[in-house]
Amino acid sequence: MQMESRKIPVDIVDSEGFRLDVCAGLRQRQRSIPPKYFYDAQGSALFEQICETAEYYLTRTETAILDEHSAEMMGLIGQPCAFVEFGCGSAAKTPLLLRHLDSSSVCVLIDICKPQLEQTEARLAAQFPNIKILAVCADYTQLQALPLPVSCDLRPVIFFPGSTIGNYTPEEAQHLLRKAAKLIGPNGSMLIGVDCKKDPAVLNAAYNDKTGLTKAFNLNLLARMERELGAEIEPDGLINNAFYNPVPGRVEMHLVSRFDQVIHLSGEEFWIGEGESIQTENSYKYRPDEFQDLARSAGWDTAMVWTDADKYFSIHLLQVSRIIIDRPQLGLRRKMRKLSEYVEMAASEYLQETGKAELNAHWIAEFFQDNGVQDDYPRQDLIAFCALVQKALTIKFERARKQTLLQLDKAIRPISKTR
Repeated sequence: MQMESRKIPVDIVDSEGFRLDVCAGLRQRQRSIPPKYFYDAQGSALFEQICETAEYYLTRTETAILDEHSAEMMGLIGQPCAFVEFGCGSAAKTPLLLRHLDSSSVCVLIDICKPQLEQTEARLAAQFPNIKILAVCADYTQLQALPLPVSCDLRPVIFFPGSTIGNYTPEEAQHLLRKAAKLIGPNGSMLIGVDCKKDPAVLNAAYNDKTGLTKAFNLNLLARMERELGAEIEPDGLINNAFYNPVPGRVEMHLVSRFDQVIHLSGEEFWIGEGESIQTENSYKYRPDEFQDLARSAGWDTAMVWTDADKYFSIHLLQVSRIIIDRPQLGLRRKMRKLSEYVEMAASEYLQETGKAELNAHWIAEFFQDNGVQDDYPRQDLIAFCALVQKALTIKFERARKQTLLQLDKAIRPISKTR
């Protein structure tokens, strides 16, 4: 019997939120725009094409793992269940798991792009007529509760493929994982795809395909700002730049200014100098043990991990071990830090943001003022503070460089022996 397919119109991704996020990002020292705004209809279509390129190994590798192990995965998760996919997109991999779902289960698709979501819902409803398919147009990071049918008491499992978790900093990822654990409760599970650290040449090629689709995908964000927000941007004034930064362990995507220019948006002027950039995406890479540590810190235990033969990609089955609530310390007086803590914080933040060993004077001056160093230590000279941070930064950078070289040596050694 065909189950009814319902559409829940929860479209919370409006133009005003887009405007506020873009303006807030352009005011930062390192200008940035949240990567979720890549995915209008044109951006979603471009991303589907990127997934088919020869260089972009992520999709085909994760798909192969799911195809081989999906029966085992769903067996460990258990039936029936409420299967909830975060950021489903075209849900190309989802049928590999739904084929093992029984008819008393329910599938909830959540995505930010409404046109694509409607197409995905219709396709899966036709492909799996015995499973109830629900479509929710929403930003999964803003959910206050899982959008399940009324009186649904099925055990929830979140499907979060594509290494989307890598688009968040480790701190943001920890917060998102904590929130997900709270959403699904103590009996919930998560099946999550995570891209692994590997040869930088492989990573750089994946984000710089020869067909130029990734370039078009990045530049489409500017076209969307012009079309939807009325932004005034110099034609051809920004160019695409994507590269692997081994120090923080992430691929970075930037829009780099070709000359001094100003972006006009909502009555504000955002001046961007030649060579400065707007960062549009981070894609953090994790060894399986690194990600397990991150998940554990957010209240999850790892039940099983699956990888491909080359260890390019991993899929983790997580189970909630405890609920950790992030409690903002509102109304409390800021605790005065030791000067050494400010130095450590500045060096860590600068290395995380830039991956560079040479400290930028403008950056450290803003840090000195914005973080209250001058308030806590009025006699502390900025130049002296800068020297302390530079010393700590040099040590951190050298340590990270040696660790990267060691990892490369371990990766190359077996290859050399086979020749």
